[in-house]
Amino acid sequence: MTESRNPGRAGNTLVRDDAQQKTGSGLARTITRPSAVLADPRPVARLAMRHALAREGIVVVGEAAEAAAAVRAARSRLPDICLLDARLPGALAAVRELAAASPATRIVLLFESIADEALIEGLRNGATGCLHKETGPDALGRAVRATLEGEALLPRAATKRVIEELQMLASKRRVRTAHGTWTELSRRESQVLELMRQQLSTHEIAERLGISTVTVRRHVSTTMRRLGAPDRDSALRLAAGHATAEPA
Repeated sequence: MTESRNPGRAGNTLVRDDAQQKTGSGLARTITRPSAVLADPRPVARLAMRHALAREGIVVVGEAAEAAAAVRAARSRLPDICLLDARLPGALAAVRELAAASPATRIVLLFESIADEALIEGLRNGATGCLHKETGPDALGRAVRATLEGEALLPRAATKRVIEELQMLASKRRVRTAHGTWTELSRRESQVLELMRQQLSTHEIAERLGISTVTVRRHVSTTMRRLGAPDRDSALRLAAGHATAEPA
């Protein structure tokens, strides 16, 4: 079976040789359907997704086993939706690039666990929703169709995390830097500093806050840079001596 494509928004128009209907002039009639690009390292998973989307009248115009290949496919075909495995190396950067290159493409991240720290980061980068990787075919098809119709795809288990993240951003801490200026720390950054003051290790802070050790280190690094502090002890002294809590 071969595929060809018409000019314009490539993701919307697909001509398949085995579905062509000849007219009197011998020209094929094109079939316009919503389109998708799939990015998952598991061929069996991509096949299952392809079948699930087909039942909803959505045609898969590109498949990839790597994030970079997914970006290339989406840039080339401009699909209506892209399903992207969040655990692929470079997946979050790919979301950001796709959102900038094709704003009309809805990006749905596939997660093994809704508790994954990358979920919030993916939404920040431009993803329009997320799904559990083990979502059944019928539910997957309905979810994708709903996303194409404008709904925000967010499982109930993830809703609480998104609300908590927004609440954290709503509470900021104003701190004087080593240079005498002021900067604002998020609630999470303030929490990390407070647990550091209590002599907790990076691993213990991660467990206490329910985040990864990588995220803890990122918060520490970002805070030190904002404060102009050369080390953690200096950051703690600045935060303890020149800080005020303020609502956003």
